[in-house]
Amino acid sequence: MINSLNPAMYTNGVNLQNNVPNAPVSVTNNNPIQPIANPNLNGLQAMAGYNQPLTPTKRVIQPTLPTVLQPEAIHTLKGDRITDANGKLNAIIDKNDKTTVIYKMDPQAPNDSINKIIYIDNATGKRIRTQENIQEIKEGQMPVSLGICIKEYNPEGEITKITDYYEGKDFSVREYETAPDGSKKIYEVSKNGSYIAELDSEDNRIRTTDFNKSGQIEQVITYKDDAPNQTITYKNGIPAKIENEIKNTTYAPELANLPAQDKDIVPAQPYILGYDPKNVQGEKTFYSNGNIQEIKTNTVNGTVVHKFDVLGDLSGITINENGKQKQINYNNIGGEITYSIKEPLSDKISKTTTFEKDGSKSVTIANDETKEERHAHYNKNGNITWYSKYNDQNHEHLGIGFDKNGKINEIF
Repeated sequence: MINSLNPAMYTNGVNLQNNVPNAPVSVTNNNPIQPIANPNLNGLQAMAGYNQPLTPTKRVIQPTLPTVLQPEAIHTLKGDRITDANGKLNAIIDKNDKTTVIYKMDPQAPNDSINKIIYIDNATGKRIRTQENIQEIKEGQMPVSLGICIKEYNPEGEITKITDYYEGKDFSVREYETAPDGSKKIYEVSKNGSYIAELDSEDNRIRTTDFNKSGQIEQVITYKDDAPNQTITYKNGIPAKIENEIKNTTYAPELANLPAQDKDIVPAQPYILGYDPKNVQGEKTFYSNGNIQEIKTNTVNGTVVHKFDVLGDLSGITINENGKQKQINYNNIGGEITYSIKEPLSDKISKTTTFEKDGSKSVTIANDETKEERHAHYNKNGNITWYSKYNDQNHEHLGIGFDKNGKINEIF
């Protein structure tokens, strides 16, 4: 199985879908967690990639080093080994004085591979860092790393920093800060240069600044009503060209109408739980630590399965009715509760709606046969902010950005 990265979610290198609404209060990095020095992605070459220096901009940003473990190191990790009802290793929980580290095993290689690491502050019960390992696992072979995503959080549960690694070679780092008036800044550095996005309290862009590999400024774009108003291009760090807003910019009607014509891209209705899932009647299975793993309930229309993680929190609900399966997935380890609904549109096409804490929503339509994915993001007021299509087979990509009035302001 390959967990693919989604390049269609990025605009100018900034993930506007998930990160802007959750911009943090501070970007100070005093995280005491140290990575475990057992590299096994691509040997020493991978770690050399992790340690390459960053190009400085107006602020110095350093990537967070990943925790990379060989199977031999996984086998000797200290902590409680939690198995599921079938005796398969599900997680390793290492509780220290100040932090608890949860190593979630990959179901395809439960003894040899970790797909997520969660660090929790024991004093607050909230996550302070997560690491997701995106990898390909083939039977009889070592896992192959496709990417690593490390997120760091402040005490309010908001993201302060994201470090992404790609195949052990390239990386990007994003830091976030919020001013007292609610305006935000996003700083990003990658191998190709760096980027600063400034947004107002409503998450509308005010200004973007691009730097090259040497740290010299290349372009500044200011925005009026969330649409480009002025572009200043630099040469050797000196302004070389100024372009003011082009009046009456129009786009092809078929582009403007794409989201409205795509009926599948409308978000699913929210799923209101309204009950204590642990009190549901049905057949129960347990983890080795005594916590409930699943409750399976038979109904007149089919089966409903409530799933729980090793800490006892609800992780998902599978609803089988009339031959169709709907999956509600919860993300609630460490106090951050979000959820998504995945439902089939046909045998080959699925729809996933993700509901964020701030009220925004995103929708992904994935076609397993054509390898095409369609995405849309809606702000907390229900207005679409962008729409995109990406085909993994031919790498065709179309992105459309919308202003707060629903008009197109960007094609990418």
